[in-house]
Amino acid sequence: MKKTVLISLIALLPLWVAGQSYDVRHALIPASISVVHGMAWGLNQTLEHHNSQFFKVFPGASKRWFGQDSWKNKYWQFDPEQGRNRTPIWFTDAKHFTASVSQVAPFFTGITIVLGKKRPIWHYLIDAGISAIAYTAGNYVTYDLIKKY
Repeated sequence: MKKTVLISLIALLPLWVAGQSYDVRHALIPASISVVHGMAWGLNQTLEHHNSQFFKVFPGASKRWFGQDSWKNKYWQFDPEQGRNRTPIWFTDAKHFTASVSQVAPFFTGITIVLGKKRPIWHYLIDAGISAIAYTAGNYVTYDLIKKY
């Protein structure tokens, strides 16, 4: 995480030295979406690969929504023998919900980066770099920190 931030700052330094004007407010919405994206994917991977660790950190969390057998929520009575219910898959459990958020968020990040009046190309690149750092921060919070506890 620290290396990513440092490398990004070093890469962006020549732009600030050159006296170019950049308004960081353009990056707020894409970065916010990227944080949510990173957090969703971090939680998804925590649930998939470190499920018991998740329940150590959050002992009161619903096993039906966050647990290993949460995939059964898409069946009537939690029983695959009774057939599939009508709940859209992304609402059946935390793993499907976070995966869905992770698949949709990059699209909206990209859309929000290019919205508005035309700017120099390096403005878009800075927005993308800030969004990448925001994604990493979100992922770090929900994956790395949960693993450490």
